[in-house]
Amino acid sequence: MRALAAAGVTRVFGVPGESFLGLLDALHDGPVRFVSARHEGGGAFMASGYARTAGEVAVCVGTRAVGAANMAIGIHNAFQDSLPMVALAGQVLRPFREREAMQELRLADAFAPWCKWTVELDSASRATELMRRALDVARAGRPGPVLVGLPQDVLVESAGPAPEGEQRAPARPHPDLVALERVLDTLAAAERPLIVAGGGVPATEEAASALVRLAETFEVPVISGWRRHSVFPNDHRLYLGSASIGAPPTVWKRMEAADVILAIGTRFQEKATQGYTLPSARSRLLQIDIEPESMTGHLSPEVAIQADAEASVAALLELAAGIATGAAARREGNDRDRAAFVEESELPPTLDLDGAVAYEEVIRATASLLPPEGIVATDAGNFYLWFSRHYRFRKPGTYLGPTSGAMGYALPAAIGAKLARPSVPVLAVAGDGGFAMSVSELETAVRYGVPVVALVLDNCRHGTIRAHQEATFPGREVGTELGPIDFATVAEGFGCLGLRVTANADLAPALEHALGAGRPAVVHVLMDRDTTRPAERQWETAAAASSETSLSS
Repeated sequence: MRALAAAGVTRVFGVPGESFLGLLDALHDGPVRFVSARHEGGGAFMASGYARTAGEVAVCVGTRAVGAANMAIGIHNAFQDSLPMVALAGQVLRPFREREAMQELRLADAFAPWCKWTVELDSASRATELMRRALDVARAGRPGPVLVGLPQDVLVESAGPAPEGEQRAPARPHPDLVALERVLDTLAAAERPLIVAGGGVPATEEAASALVRLAETFEVPVISGWRRHSVFPNDHRLYLGSASIGAPPTVWKRMEAADVILAIGTRFQEKATQGYTLPSARSRLLQIDIEPESMTGHLSPEVAIQADAEASVAALLELAAGIATGAAARREGNDRDRAAFVEESELPPTLDLDGAVAYEEVIRATASLLPPEGIVATDAGNFYLWFSRHYRFRKPGTYLGPTSGAMGYALPAAIGAKLARPSVPVLAVAGDGGFAMSVSELETAVRYGVPVVALVLDNCRHGTIRAHQEATFPGREVGTELGPIDFATVAEGFGCLGLRVTANADLAPALEHALGAGRPAVVHVLMDRDTTRPAERQWETAAAASSETSLSS
């Protein structure tokens, strides 16, 4: 507990277990608060949302084997999300090891593939040392999860005095100035350069402002990385969309057309590259990343700089003072690219449906009611395509989404975000399939008085899988149809405000009521079952639609 507090951790999320009663007792009177979730997976997602919003290390805890297994979904997402996380898992008593004791699991072996480090505490005398190291490893380099096993009998031993003072975050490497000068020279001489910015750019006003200044100085447009929609203000004239599912064709066309790409703090992940086909071999790649392995993808960078993204952007701005940037020659072309992106991502008119709500109205109502600082946490699901293409994130740190594509993420992550930023409206958006996976966390929100709002877009099916099914095996649906759940009534049963919407005109008033209710709320929206993705036919040409199909993975 003292190690966590010294590292700036203020909350631990999880489900209590008998294997770590000693830790729970330490938290009783300490400065670190324990938030008791209804499921360890929900606790891990809450920790993620809280840490991402508060700028802390995410800490989750679960009991031996079964609790740890439930935490696994959040640990895996932290791995793919590059999120610093310390997962604490109870373990059987040391004398019972290797006897298949109840709930025994070789934790270090089981979680090693998706953690930066795994360790089991073997004596109380090493508790401070190993916890401080776990926190350092989670934050160092490319951040990620660390798992610490806590044998039950170790937690009741005396560890002696803990060191005083704050545990500082590990130092992050600064960029090589000669390499940065090569980057500047290449950018200045390029005809159609592009910046791709990802999660390595901190979700702060300072980091976002510096990235904006860099883009403006060199007149280089920006595309945000996979599920990193709020890394750059979406209403800026140099923003050209996100390399994410649901992106308009202009995103992929512009990435393919770039003669120089400066990648800052981003991995060229499967979904951000259209199945590792972009950037193309004709693009000169310049890459700045904290992790060398992130720069060994399908296209080798011409310049590879292992360094902190924020420090690198600041250094680039300093070096750029007084040099010829070539900005004027690119302005007209960038304006055309921005106009094309705006046209293809413009929200079409709301469809008039009988007894259901159109996705266009969901975006329209959400965008009109949430302020720029409002946070949106989305689950996995086809509805995400609409937010990816049409919603405009204007402030850093206002989007949360599972880079792993995990279902059940939105509600607990939104609860965590709301705990971190109580004065800001936080909206969890999920389909009926994903929301049902973590609906029990509504009780957590009620118990802790967290006025988060959940927008449940219900089409009574696993929509994403159904769309793939129909495309691959038409007419042979298996397992994707779901029965109806009255989520508004379920919400009321948990002690939340529950609202049900079946018409376009009723959505905005219901959402406004929920956002102003001052308590947890669920807006259950019956959606059109036949709409699975933004329909290109409404505003794109046939040629553009054909191009998107050919580039889709």
